[in-house]
Amino acid sequence: TPLHVGCLRSGGSFLIMEGIQLRPFAMLEDAAMADLGMQLAHAHKAYPGQTHLSQEFGFPVATNLGSLPLSNSQTEGQSWSHFFVQHRLLQRLRAGITRCGEDLDDGFLLAAMDPLAARANQILEGHVPSPTMLHGDLWLGNCGMSRDREVVIFDPAGWLGDPEFDLAFEGWDAGRGFPGFSEPFYQAYHAVIPKEPGFEERHRLYQLFHFLNHMCIYGIEYYPFVKRD
Repeated sequence: TPLHVGCLRSGGSFLIMEGIQLRPFAMLEDAAMADLGMQLAHAHKAYPGQTHLSQEFGFPVATNLGSLPLSNSQTEGQSWSHFFVQHRLLQRLRAGITRCGEDLDDGFLLAAMDPLAARANQILEGHVPSPTMLHGDLWLGNCGMSRDREVVIFDPAGWLGDPEFDLAFEGWDAGRGFPGFSEPFYQAYHAVIPKEPGFEERHRLYQLFHFLNHMCIYGIEYYPFVKRD
């Protein structure tokens, strides 16, 4: 629960939360990873229907992922495939072309736009997740363990989407600065929410979004990972 929220005279707003003293390196322990995976799965499983928010993909207000805004436009009856492809994948692809255009001379991303949209829609066809509150940017640097040995997550980029999106950093190999979680995390998560058919293909698609987002923020160094996927 926030201690205080308000608006700044110069514009913008502020949020004051209780400070949490974290145990250094505690999240590297298998038991901590497993606890986080289990708690995340239970949160995902409990969320649908337990909120006053609109049960549509997106979010009622604008949010950010890193330094970049997210397109959260909510439309009644919008399918998950349409929302993800139009408001996540293609939006970041266009932003990536704009961000790195001068450094890209092969035309690959521009040529890939239509085939990527078609393939993404094919992968997500028939996948009908319930709109679930996501952390949205869940990697090792955005979680910790308190002095009381409770796992916590912070620095969210929240919106309503497919719970599998919060697992997108599994197998992340695009540099050491943004590590995902160890195997006990995923084992504990899937013990509560088993993998559904097509999980691996959707995982690659959701991770591609993060590669594109990193390319938009950090530049051309992430292009090889985008092109590979």
